[in-house]
Amino acid sequence: MVIEVVRIGQRLVRDDRVTTHVALVSRAFGAKRIFMTEVNPEIKETLEKIKKTWGGDFIVEFIDKWKPVIKKKKEENFKIIHLSMYGEN
Repeated sequence: MVIEVVRIGQRLVRDDRVTTHVALVSRAFGAKRIFMTEVNPEIKETLEKIKKTWGGDFIVEFIDKWKPVIKKKKEENFKIIHLSMYGEN
């Protein structure tokens, strides 16, 4: 099973820490890749340093639009799971 994560948007500066934690938890849970939109480029540098120190092949990919990624993954028969820190509604 391949796990990939799509981090959709963030509130600039305020969410840098949350975005970094999303990536680190994704990596720890065995995800192979994280796609991110609207992200501070320094986050990728931080994650690359962690990869260099601790190893692994975790990929960080910046994207402009998340919907085409989800569409492509559905076509590739990935299971899509939506997680939100804001609840059901």
